[in-house]
Amino acid sequence: TSTLNCSHSVPGGLHTGMAVYVNARVPEDSDRFKVDFGFAKHEGADLAFHFNPRFKESNELVINTLESGRWGKEEKYQNPFRKGEHFEVIFIVTEVGYQILVNRKLFYVFRHRIPPQDVWISTTEYLRS
Repeated sequence: TSTLNCSHSVPGGLHTGMAVYVNARVPEDSDRFKVDFGFAKHEGADLAFHFNPRFKESNELVINTLESGRWGKEEKYQNPFRKGEHFEVIFIVTEVGYQILVNRKLFYVFRHRIPPQDVWISTTEYLRS
């Protein structure tokens, strides 16, 4: 498995009104990609938000959190992304949760399970086999 990774620090953490913008193309050979909002850059660090479109296993979008080494309850949706296609995703931090816009259309609001101000890193990673 090979990966393409892009990480950005979030000085001061995420706060209401802030947004993270991802503008990319899903690689033709991608099995899945993910966008994580976490507390550290190392493997296994807590994730306040895990956004994971999958193509190979189930062609679904999984959203979740990872806290104290344990995954929360997965939320699964129909995958709005297609291999080889360009996309835009905007994650807007609100008081209630992460408002997710896919290609400028409201997709879902994922309610906060972990306070967003604790988020210090945003990572986008494409996984290929």
